[in-house]
Amino acid sequence: MSNTQDVGRNHPAAQWISAGLGRIPSNAFLVYGKAIGRGFDNCGGIQPGYISKSKKALVVEYGGEELLIPNYEVLVSAQNYVALTESETLFKWIPMSGVPDRTKINCTPLRIKGNCNELYIARVWDDGKWVIGKAGSIIKGIHYVISGVAKIGENYEILAIKST
Repeated sequence: MSNTQDVGRNHPAAQWISAGLGRIPSNAFLVYGKAIGRGFDNCGGIQPGYISKSKKALVVEYGGEELLIPNYEVLVSAQNYVALTESETLFKWIPMSGVPDRTKINCTPLRIKGNCNELYIARVWDDGKWVIGKAGSIIKGIHYVISGVAKIGENYEILAIKST
């Protein structure tokens, strides 16, 4: 198993900070130019997605549709760390398909609350770019939004932050 850390909690190299209305901190974790965020859905669950400056919200797939969340948290590099880029080694993307296989990763999902679903930050290659979405214990594949359309993909990668 890999040596990774929960991306749902703060970490010495990465943490979540509050933001809203399309604001993206300068030290935000970027995937293909989009910042990773998380916010509360209509039922109080935490949903991962990406920040859209033009829509002034966190964009997530929810119930087969695009959900815009105006107040959210952004994944950023912690103090004394350079902003995380895909070329650095503080994190890695773990390839998956279908329902995430917990035996292949050593990271905790974004939320565990009683019988709530486990959701992971995920990315998929679509239309010539990486798109941020979510994968989880009871949803098959990655659920994401691209150009305002909710989609489901079979092959994707899950974000894991390495332990220090």
